[in-house]
Amino acid sequence: MTSLMRTTLVFGLVTSVVFVFAACGGGQAETGGATTTPTASASASASAAPSASASAAEGTPNWEAMSHGQRLELMKNVVMPKMGAAFQSFDAKKFADFKCTVCHGERIKQKNFDMPNPDLPHLHYTDGFKKHMTDKPEITKFMMDKVEPQMASALGMQPYDAKTQKGFGCGGCHVVGP
Repeated sequence: MTSLMRTTLVFGLVTSVVFVFAACGGGQAETGGATTTPTASASASASAAPSASASAAEGTPNWEAMSHGQRLELMKNVVMPKMGAAFQSFDAKKFADFKCTVCHGERIKQKNFDMPNPDLPHLHYTDGFKKHMTDKPEITKFMMDKVEPQMASALGMQPYDAKTQKGFGCGGCHVVGP
């Protein structure tokens, strides 16, 4: 298993639970009308551990080393505001109401938060994303130049490096093929 695959798998498994609680406002998740609240153990771990948002503010979050509660706090206080602002700067009208569904899609209504999300566009690395740059150059460039590095930074990871095959990349959210 390549390092990229391991990173994507770990990120996907971890975020499948984390995004639901923190990203959807006030610790409650979108579930098609119902809400769920983080468990007492998640709340306890958040209060017992150092603040994830303080860590992120210092520029040193480490997603893989964080407790569940810290991850929830980071998603709510860092990732959602940062990514919401980025997407709104790209298309203020389309992303005016930035929610969990932007990344997780409608699967969130069935409490499925697994990442990568198969409902997002499937990406292909072939020829340096030539197909995507031809078909949808604006959003492809936005995702590469803004979303990938900002999300990596918010999670305390390096952006994906093709040489080392390490870091946060497209496969953190999208299904990626050759």
